[in-house]
Amino acid sequence: MGAFAWSGFSDTSDYGTVHNPHDLAYLAGGSSSGSVAAIAVSDCDAALGGDQGGSIRIPSAWCGIVELKPIHGLVPCTGM
Repeated sequence: MGAFAWSGFSDTSDYGTVHNPHDLAYLAGGSSSGSVAAIAVSDCDAALGGDQGGSIRIPSAWCGIVELKPIHGLVPCTGM
């Protein structure tokens, strides 16, 4: 996950770029990209993330994963 859920891409992670598990030539997208990539490769069944500016929606769409739409009280959408 990107530091402080800051980036809309997955190239600013402290641990390196998170690549799309379906094609390593592409990014996984969003600051919650690590969570989504872990689900996409079946490392886990569910993961947590925050959605300040699409940080759950973007990587889910890019990696073909179903996500919960951020709505008040369900998924944090107010930022860090």
